[in-house]
Amino acid sequence: MPEMDGFELTRIIRSEETARRPIVALTADALPGTGQQCLDAGMDGYLTKPIDSAALVETLERLLPQASVLRLCAEVAEFGAAIPEIDPKILDLARLLEAFGAWDAEARGFLDEFLADVPRLVEAITAALATPDSDAARAAAHALKGAARSAGAMRLGQIASDVQDCLDGGDVETAGILAELLPPTHAELLDATASLRAA
Repeated sequence: MPEMDGFELTRIIRSEETARRPIVALTADALPGTGQQCLDAGMDGYLTKPIDSAALVETLERLLPQASVLRLCAEVAEFGAAIPEIDPKILDLARLLEAFGAWDAEARGFLDEFLADVPRLVEAITAALATPDSDAARAAAHALKGAARSAGAMRLGQIASDVQDCLDGGDVETAGILAELLPPTHAELLDATASLRAA
């Protein structure tokens, strides 16, 4: 800004506000120390360009947790979708709505493709653990973890992450025990999303 920078503006806002409001810096300056400088000025967060969508979502959820419900309600109202209530520990629907902007054919297709691909990844993990081929099992668990988290399948993604962690630590036996939880967790996800996918 021509007359003051973001640091000075933040200090002025903080000195005059009666209720604290979140302030997050958005800058192309990624030099070491800039983040701490933002915090020292009174800001609550720091994001660099180009925007990392995951970092943006994390910042919004941290600073405005109450807005996640409002965003979800807004999506439902805007698109007129009768979205059923689903346990967010099973499926975090807000992630899909944020990614696709609506519960539409594209979002539904993405979820359907993910759900259809889960058995292949689970089988790859199981087969590799039976060999045992720790590297192949870890790669399949890593792929399932990433896909599940992208789809908002939180519980499934966490189990896949735990399997990967065990394999990273050389504990194949515990990885195998955890992997046995994947098929019933997938079934739970299918059941929980049945009415959503049919909508």
